[in-house]
Amino acid sequence: MIKHYLLSPGPTPIPNEVALAMSETMIHHRTPQFNKIFEEARNGLKKLFGTKNDVLMLASSGTGAMEASVANLFSPGDKVLVVNGGKFGERWLNISNAYGLNPIELKVEWGQAVKVADVEQQLKAHPDVQGVMIQASETSTTVFHPVREIAKLTKNGPLFLVDRSCLGENPKSKAAAILFRFEPRAQKPAKRLRCVHSCGVSHFRRARFYKNA
Repeated sequence: MIKHYLLSPGPTPIPNEVALAMSETMIHHRTPQFNKIFEEARNGLKKLFGTKNDVLMLASSGTGAMEASVANLFSPGDKVLVVNGGKFGERWLNISNAYGLNPIELKVEWGQAVKVADVEQQLKAHPDVQGVMIQASETSTTVFHPVREIAKLTKNGPLFLVDRSCLGENPKSKAAAILFRFEPRAQKPAKRLRCVHSCGVSHFRRARFYKNA
């Protein structure tokens, strides 16, 4: 038997014990057994994110988590700043356009991190921006964006949407999230957490009221 290996940034190979667990008899989703597993997963995700707030589990890919953030936090016509420095930055842009937002594209050369000064310049030029969208790690180019510093610029300002394709990819990322309280974060567990495909999670660091809530 030929064993196939996934060598892409994501999804990644899942452990054998996970694959074997999926072959077991299905548990009904309204039973105490399922509730126990679901609560264990919820509490484990809170610990992983370093938060007491709820972490949303979505039956979708990480792109679905990104889309859910855009669909629920913005209205058509809202102006957003999108940092586009790779395939997943392009995805923020495509989702924003699909939902009728007014994205301001901050294009960054592939393989380069966005400059904090450039983000600050765009925010000053567009004070009516409702959100900033970025990747913590642009896995299509392996670049880390300076989300810690950009979070300072958005504090008490626009929403800061961070696609953390690889949770824990940067030793400083968790500390930055706690210190500067990122808003929505879309996570792709199939990459960093070695989960099965079509599993996304979103995490909100602080409560706010939205005009389309």
